[in-house]
Amino acid sequence: MSEILLEVEALARHFPMPRGRLFAQRPLLRALDGVSFHVRARRSFAVVGESGSGKSTLARLVMALDRPSAGRVRLFGRDLQALSRRELRAARRDFQMVFQDPYGSLDPRQKVLRLVAEPLAALGEEDAATQRLRVGEMLEAVGLRAADMGKYPHEFSGGQRQRIAIARALVTRPRLIVADEPVSALDVSVQAQVLNLLQDMQREFGVTYLLISHDLAVVDYVCEEAAVMYRGRIVEQGPTETLFGAAAHPYTRALIDAVPQPLPGRRRPPAPPRPEADEDGAGCPYAGRCPLAEPRCRAEAPALRPVGERHLAACHRAESVMGAGAASG
Repeated sequence: MSEILLEVEALARHFPMPRGRLFAQRPLLRALDGVSFHVRARRSFAVVGESGSGKSTLARLVMALDRPSAGRVRLFGRDLQALSRRELRAARRDFQMVFQDPYGSLDPRQKVLRLVAEPLAALGEEDAATQRLRVGEMLEAVGLRAADMGKYPHEFSGGQRQRIAIARALVTRPRLIVADEPVSALDVSVQAQVLNLLQDMQREFGVTYLLISHDLAVVDYVCEEAAVMYRGRIVEQGPTETLFGAAAHPYTRALIDAVPQPLPGRRRPPAPPRPEADEDGAGCPYAGRCPLAEPRCRAEAPALRPVGERHLAACHRAESVMGAGAASG
């Protein structure tokens, strides 16, 4: 087994909300609520969930762009929040980010040379000639030309811009890349090209990916392991093949069933909508929407527990969900 590169331990991020009354206590939005997992070197780990599940908040905390309310993020065993500003700046050589929107993440006023060299310039360890050489090498590695460094972002297609963003993330030769919805803003016709590029870069440079996505097909194609998040908590985690083939949590099953099928008439009907559980409720956060919910689910929050080899689920009825999925398959 490879070494553990990234450790996320009991990570929480709470945001104060407006008061309902003048002297009332300010309620908290629990964007993350005790998230823990680890990622091994040279592997790809996905975090899956719908909008508002806490995925992007998690990405910002892993990148040390925000401070957690509780918990730790360790990279190579070092607590990122314990580093000084100078130490954190130096550490950023080893972890970079690819953002969702290739149109918004690249400054349209800057040429590609400056955009891709920006991480090198921030580290201040190489002269301009060396930076230019490194940029040319990285552009060619992602399927562009070294001569493209003299152009502006508007001169490229969406897929080419995302290649530029990937080149910028890789130019420092990082060990970890956090990719936040890296293909969701691209046409379907170029998504596969970018995903294949990510895999090629992993084989060539040995990079580790933390992929943030709502697209199960992308996750299944790129990642060996995944965690499913709902309302700030991990509700299921395991190898992608196991997770999508034998889901043990009703929310994961709902995500799978929501994927468009080539024969729509054969899809099972969706469960009737139910009200959301109270934000401060003591039970399972999914109980208000779950078709299998029972009184215990509303009173007792399920722990994330083993339900198979390397397979965890936070559901009192996980075995029933797995059995129902096998029967319907």
